[in-house]
Amino acid sequence: MFLYFGNKESVDNKNNNNNNNISNNNNNNNNNNNNLAELATQAWRGSAGPVEPPLGEEAGRQRSWDEPVCRASFDLLLTRADRPSRARLLAVSSTDAGAWLHTLPLKNLGLCLTDRELTVATGLRVGAPIVRSHSCVCNAMVDPTGHHDFSCRKSAGRQRRHALANDILARAFRAAGVQAELEPHLLHGIRGRRLDGATLDSGSVGLPLAWDFTCPDTLAQSHVAQSATGAGEAASKAEQGNITKYGQLAALNSLAFAPVAIETLGSWGPLGPD
Repeated sequence: MFLYFGNKESVDNKNNNNNNNISNNNNNNNNNNNNLAELATQAWRGSAGPVEPPLGEEAGRQRSWDEPVCRASFDLLLTRADRPSRARLLAVSSTDAGAWLHTLPLKNLGLCLTDRELTVATGLRVGAPIVRSHSCVCNAMVDPTGHHDFSCRKSAGRQRRHALANDILARAFRAAGVQAELEPHLLHGIRGRRLDGATLDSGSVGLPLAWDFTCPDTLAQSHVAQSATGAGEAASKAEQGNITKYGQLAALNSLAFAPVAIETLGSWGPLGPD
C-alpha cells in the first residue's frame, strides 16, 4: 500500500492544471480540425463551382461530393472543346451510352470483349490516339483517333457491326420467350426494302413487332454539326428515316414497327428505349 501524506491543496491544484491542459489541447485540436474542414471546403468550392456543399446525411456520402466536381469538370471540357470533341463528349455522356461497361461478359451472348477491344472502345470514347495517322483505302486521311472507320464506305467492319447488333436483338427476344426471325423473307415487300427482323408472336399492341437497326456515325461529316448541339441527334434523324422507309412495309404486313438507332458512340434515338 502506498500512503501519501502531502498537501491536499497542492494535489488538487495539480489535477486542475492537468484538466486545464487537456481541455486546452482538445480546444486546439477542434480549432485545427475546423480550420482543415474550412480549407477543404474552400478547395472543393474551387473545383465544384457555385454550388453549396452537401449537408446532413448527404455530407457523409462520397458521391455527393464527387458529382458536382465531375459535372463542373465536364462543363469546362465542353466550353473548351471543338465541334467534333463536343459531339463526342455529349454522346458518351448520354443516357445508356455507358451501359456496355455494366454488361456481364457472356461469350454465349456475344457480350465478351477482348482486352484489345476494350482498349479501342475506351480510346474512341475519350478521344485518345489509338492508331497512327495514315491514308485510308478510300484516299481519306485517318487521324490518330480512328473515328474515320465508322463512316468509311469501304470499311470492312460496317456490315459485321450491323449483323452483330441484329443478332443480339434476336437473341434478346428469344431469351424472353419470344420467337424472332432475322430478315424475314415471307413478308409482302416493297422492292429493294427488307426489314432486319420481326417477331413471330404478337406483342402488347396485338401485332408482331418488326424492327430495323441503324448505327449512324456520331462524328460523320453529315452528322457532326447536329451531334454537337445535342446527344442522339444523328440517331433521332436515323429513326425518322427508318419510319419513312419501312413504316409502309410493316403496315402492309400487319406489323408494329420499331426503329432502333444507336450511334457509334452510344447515343440512342428517342424511340429506342420505348
